[in-house]
Amino acid sequence: PQFVEYLDSHGFLKKRLRASLASSDRRMRDTFDEAWFYVMVQDVPDDETLSPAIEREALVRARSSWPLSLILAQYYQLRNDPRVDDLARQFADGAAAEPDTGRLAKFYDDVNDAAVDIMMHCRPHVEALIMPVLADRFLVDGAELRRRAQKKVERSVRSTKTGKDKVRT
Repeated sequence: PQFVEYLDSHGFLKKRLRASLASSDRRMRDTFDEAWFYVMVQDVPDDETLSPAIEREALVRARSSWPLSLILAQYYQLRNDPRVDDLARQFADGAAAEPDTGRLAKFYDDVNDAAVDIMMHCRPHVEALIMPVLADRFLVDGAELRRRAQKKVERSVRSTKTGKDKVRT
């Protein structure tokens, strides 16, 4: 703002931004903020947590962002936090209403990976809610997703048992 004011005061700004361009600037800012929080949540190591300020803001932004709701649901699933169900529902509602197929395709791989983690932890009625959305909007095969989730649970149980056995010996 100071730079723009300086340019304006020296007569360098002959044309003003049209209202339609100014409104797209707000959409661009929202898109940037969504992407920033998405990456911040996604990049938190499994044994660490988000700072309380970033977590609060991410949760607020997730109310209008299905990708952010998805990645937060995965984040909470990995930490055995009960907020998984609410965020999974939020994801399903937002993704079901998404009109941009390019945006759905952009997040396909993350949805496919996160859905396995979320299914391992969410309640059955939430799973029943998200499965049709995954099938319809992301063409994810529910049976394959359940198989992958079960396999991941079995690997986790095996590694836990192996870890316990090592501690005893």
